[in-house]
Amino acid sequence: MKRFLIMSILLSAGSVNAAGWTGAMTISRVFTENTDNIVVYTVEGAVYTPGCVGASYIFHAPTEAQRARAYATLLTAISTGQKVQLWYLDACTTWSFHDVTAVMLLKP
Repeated sequence: MKRFLIMSILLSAGSVNAAGWTGAMTISRVFTENTDNIVVYTVEGAVYTPGCVGASYIFHAPTEAQRARAYATLLTAISTGQKVQLWYLDACTTWSFHDVTAVMLLKP
């Protein structure tokens, strides 16, 4: 029994850094560049994945339509001051920013 408990603790420790939603954050800057990336900086934020830079994210989407919807949501958040949550993957991407694939606009 003791061996089973120790193994379950060790296995669960490795799954702590899984994908998930960030906490509620205020967007401080958002921009696009000459790639399909949307770069997002926030006021709040943490290091959700070891090795990534805190409060810095790069949004990836497989289609232009999805990127356009995400960018519109981010622009709404920055222009209205509403907070967002970002769905981060368990990986760092360009510039060691968090790799995110979804954005949720929160009601004020």
